[in-house]
Amino acid sequence: MGSDPRSGDRPQGRIRTASGGGHLILSIAPDRLPAAPAKAPDGTVQLLIAATAAPVPGYDEVIADPLAGAAVRYGLPHGGRVAIRPDGYIGLIADLDDDCRGYFARLAR
Repeated sequence: MGSDPRSGDRPQGRIRTASGGGHLILSIAPDRLPAAPAKAPDGTVQLLIAATAAPVPGYDEVIADPLAGAAVRYGLPHGGRVAIRPDGYIGLIADLDDDCRGYFARLAR
């Protein structure tokens, strides 16, 4: 296998970007839920990948991943956030506690 994905790489797996040209935020939480969804502009799709598919407020969708495949695939054994840009490339990989505010602030400059 190759190295873990980085900013500028294409996402691994079958991930499609948000309709309408916005970002897609994957919050990958194999062993604990994040305190809150990422702070992102309107039009951003928030997807939580967790051990169960129980609904969590603030997320557009929750996907069950009981074997933590997404965490392994993205090299995030303790979870993290992956921002996928509208062009389909990874813009950010961060800790699960990162609210992504800094990433979106840099884009707005």
